[in-house]
Amino acid sequence: MNTLHPKLTLLICVLAPFNLACADLVTLKDGQQRVGHIAGQLENALLLEVQPAPTLPAVQLRFPIANIASLKFEKNPATDELLRLAATSDSPTLQELWERFRPLLKNAESPSAAIGLRYGLLLLNTQTPNSREDALTLFSLLAVDAPTPSERDAALQGTLRALLSLGKAQTAQTQAIEILKKTPSAPLASEANLTLATLADSAFRTFLEQHPRWQEDPFSQPEYHTLHHAVLDFYLTAALLPEAPPELAQRALLGAIGVHRLCKDLPPAAEIARDIALFFPGTPASQSATAFLQSLPASIPNTDIPPVPVPRAVPTSSGERLQNAPKSENQNTIENAKKPDSAATPTAPTAPHHRKRSRSGAQQDAAGPLP
Repeated sequence: MNTLHPKLTLLICVLAPFNLACADLVTLKDGQQRVGHIAGQLENALLLEVQPAPTLPAVQLRFPIANIASLKFEKNPATDELLRLAATSDSPTLQELWERFRPLLKNAESPSAAIGLRYGLLLLNTQTPNSREDALTLFSLLAVDAPTPSERDAALQGTLRALLSLGKAQTAQTQAIEILKKTPSAPLASEANLTLATLADSAFRTFLEQHPRWQEDPFSQPEYHTLHHAVLDFYLTAALLPEAPPELAQRALLGAIGVHRLCKDLPPAAEIARDIALFFPGTPASQSATAFLQSLPASIPNTDIPPVPVPRAVPTSSGERLQNAPKSENQNTIENAKKPDSAATPTAPTAPHHRKRSRSGAQQDAAGPLP
């Protein structure tokens, strides 16, 4: 294919007309310099979109890679807009864009990593075995070759999500534990704890299915408490880490509510729901939490429910998608990832104790619609 995807070409021409202030710079080995918008690399040639005059359409020039001395990228609003608006149906466009920019990945100023990260999430959203395997391969590549630490961390986040979506529980657990042994960034640490929480949650639910009368079995009670404490610790650690991304914190808190409700322990579930409504107003998580609080029986105090504001969209840059982007239909989340098979789910490792546990013996009925 010798031309850009029609949608990408349209975005470049309409959203990013030629502008010296935001143009990329190509310096050739003979000293010549050309400005325009770098559109990637095709075979052994760099593609440069230039606009000869304000009234003329953009044209595409090619420069042999062997003749190029250096590249300087400027922020391209067209690329940012494409990544921000990309939906699963845009996967072919992102695939072509990724293939063109992948050779430029090592350039720290290029948008290659951002394109790859967004394309990886679209692959996960496709929810087919092949696409999830492709996403894992892509994230694994970016985790090693992305030029900046934040991009490599984001790729590791994507790797954990891909492993969960493929049901590779043991590998996901091992990688999450290895990440936490180091000094990860807040988004990556939160993602790793959320990964361990998801696995511990699955193990806990499997235990309850296999031991419905655990309260009457003294040999099952220690395992119940170990699993119960571990899953809550992982969820709450993911949510309460300093600088934890809001989207990950909300998902973790909703997970903790789910565990409390599973155990019919409504008071601590209500406490966490009030925190969500108070600290994350206007979000889908806040709406779910408020609906849950309003559905509680009269015996559970819920008089301090914060008012529900009108939901608002929270724009984010493409580079922040994995760290703290709000959940949307275009983004993969652990909630919609394939749960690992119970037989493949490893025993949850012991989690650190971070806050007082809820009473597991409470017998209120679970109430209200909450994910």
